[in-house]
Formats: sequence, C-alpha cells, structure tokens
Amino acid sequence: MASIAIILLIVFSTNRKALADYDKQPEAIGYGYSLRSIDLSPSGKSLVADLQLNKKSSLFGPDIDELQLYASTKYTVYVCM
Repeated sequence: MASIAIILLIVFSTNRKALADYDKQPEAIGYGYSLRSIDLSPSGKSLVADLQLNKKSSLFGPDIDELQLYASTKYTVYVCM
C-alpha cells in the first residue's frame, strides 16, 4: 500500500509543463546560407563552394553575407600482402 502512495506522489508532483515542453521542436536560431556555386578540383580531392546568406539575424552578432567553403580529402591507401 505504501508503494502505491509513493508512486502516486511521484506522478502528481511531476512538473507537467516541463514534460509538455520536452516534446516541442527547438526554435530556429538563424536562417542559414544558400549554395550559389560549387567547383571541384581537377584531382577530384577538393572543392570550393560559394555560399550566400539567406536572411540577416543579429542574434549572435553581425552575419557574413558571402562565404567560401573549402573542403578537401586526404587519405592513404595501404596494401597488405
């Protein structure tokens, strides 16, 4: 009987608003960037992408209107015999 009372106490003392807020989707922070162009290097091991800001947001400070993203891969192939 005491265990039922403890369970009921836990259930009714739980913050229902906190449980309801747990299932909500997070609010968007910024608006992101759009891809304007992308170029692959002749070797195929790197690329350069030009990005354009979708919409300004001052939440974390001033935004950068245009960005260039550089990406490359480095890998080594080992052949074991």
